[in-house]
Amino acid sequence: MSLLTQLRSRYRQTENPLQTQRYLELAVVLVTLLFLLLLVLTAVRLAVLTEPATRLPAPGSLVVADAVASGVVTSEMRGEITSRPLFFPSRRPLSAEPPPAPVVKESGAQKSELDKVKLLGVFGGGESAGVILLVEGKKQRILIGEEVKGWKLKSVDLNQVQFSSGGKLETLVLQYSGAKAAGNGAKR
Repeated sequence: MSLLTQLRSRYRQTENPLQTQRYLELAVVLVTLLFLLLLVLTAVRLAVLTEPATRLPAPGSLVVADAVASGVVTSEMRGEITSRPLFFPSRRPLSAEPPPAPVVKESGAQKSELDKVKLLGVFGGGESAGVILLVEGKKQRILIGEEVKGWKLKSVDLNQVQFSSGGKLETLVLQYSGAKAAGNGAKR
């Protein structure tokens, strides 16, 4: 008798307890064979596997600009940094032209209460954004939706904020001072 004939006769038993044992034995044999086949294929794949090609970094990525190394960041450089945030998906490559200056909407020749208010800074984001204002010589923190001198803070951007009052809109622009900003950065 051949091996194949012996295997067929072994697994064709009709007695119930013996049949269950044979099926269990057959399942173990098949799983073992499958494992051995997987082991052989993995060994062949590792033997044939080649190393990936080495990619050297771009020469420009290893050069540090002199202006950045000196520690002085000009207002133009700061504008470029804020217009191209590092970890945003919408990051754009460095362009030759500087970012456009913010547009201030003039609401007419009338004087408003906001003329006496100076924008010192912005903070937060989304619905929890706010501003730091200098009102009559005192610093105040105002969140979106709060009022100052009858004007309600409507929106906050990186360098400008909008107030509304009675259907009128006023925009305050954050003024950067190169000397003060560089000095403040060194004190931190």
